[in-house]
Amino acid sequence: MKTIFASVLMCCSLAAYAEGESNTENMPVDNQESDVGKFNIVLAAAMTFGGDELVPVSNGRSIDAGGLLYLAAGGVYHAGTSVDIQATFGVHVDAVEATNGSADFTRSFVELMPFYVFDSGNRFGVGIAHIMSPELTTPTEVISFEDTNGMVVEYDWMLAKHYFLGIRLADITYDDTNGIYLPVDGSYIGVIMEGHF
Repeated sequence: MKTIFASVLMCCSLAAYAEGESNTENMPVDNQESDVGKFNIVLAAAMTFGGDELVPVSNGRSIDAGGLLYLAAGGVYHAGTSVDIQATFGVHVDAVEATNGSADFTRSFVELMPFYVFDSGNRFGVGIAHIMSPELTTPTEVISFEDTNGMVVEYDWMLAKHYFLGIRLADITYDDTNGIYLPVDGSYIGVIMEGHF
């Protein structure tokens, strides 16, 4: 996962560099300039994939430490024409239903991420995530993991003013509170939809 993380980070950096080097003399920047000093509420939803398999299920679906549904809310401060500071909190859940019962992996999080905003409105950010109360529940046991910190990289394409479609990559590792299980790789790649209101 570390190799994938480095590769995607390099690709995102190259995309950001290429966009910054492109000819933007005729591109309007009114959208960014009009937002400077303003604060918007952020709502986001993502589908994420990756990480170690925690619970295999006979129908082919499994619970993975990097899956599956990510929901967040928070705020973004437009500090300048090319700088956004965004803070969000939310939940991240993967769950399955099987004939012998249900299982889920749940955790909450707080993220802080500064973004560089291009003249086109697209954004590139690198930030930190604090993961709280990670817990795996199966029909036979409940496994609690320690709170942990991770790194998040995100590139967003502006679909319309204040609406974005992005790709994000997170590098996260979980340790169980009893030290029985090996460290669990919770890294993931995901597609995110985001609105600023």
